[in-house]
Amino acid sequence: MELEMESSLGSQLKPVDQEVHDRSGRKKGGWITLPFIAGSMLGLGLAINGTTSNLLVYLLKEYNVESIDAAQIANIVRGSLNLVPVAGAVVSDSYFGCFPVILAATAINVLLVGIMAARKALLW
Repeated sequence: MELEMESSLGSQLKPVDQEVHDRSGRKKGGWITLPFIAGSMLGLGLAINGTTSNLLVYLLKEYNVESIDAAQIANIVRGSLNLVPVAGAVVSDSYFGCFPVILAATAINVLLVGIMAARKALLW
């Protein structure tokens, strides 16, 4: 019985180099995906820096926050925004998978942008 289990398990296991190739014979991942990941991280960095820089100016001009307090708030927001991809990766790998996490993050982003636009339209 034990020999049967080992042989059936052995037929299901594949060497690592065979798992890298999908059914069409093409290789997945590697250097092919590097430009996409680098572009995504570059865009994320630009968005975070632009957002927190504008937040700093907004805190100083609109809310009349002292400069040291505004800088501390902006740094806390910047640090939190830099940790969001790590949290998303942990949730994606541990619980849900790639596409549901991307879908949920996109829905939250669109919802927040809509709320901010509606609030701005109502205040003017």
